[in-house]
Amino acid sequence: MLHELRGKTITIQLGVVVGVTDSVKGQVTEVSDAWIKLKNKKKVEFINIASIARITVAEK
Repeated sequence: MLHELRGKTITIQLGVVVGVTDSVKGQVTEVSDAWIKLKNKKKVEFINIASIARITVAEK
């Protein structure tokens, strides 16, 4: 299911800690069994799939 996100721009919200959410936005470049690789304007980020609370796909 996550492999379908390759090439799309998404926002990932990570687990909530005391009412504060951490989110990351970027284009999915790779997906493995445990990691999603996102690229945004300034950097590349690797997100552990187990820490994801929600994924939002941007509409074009």
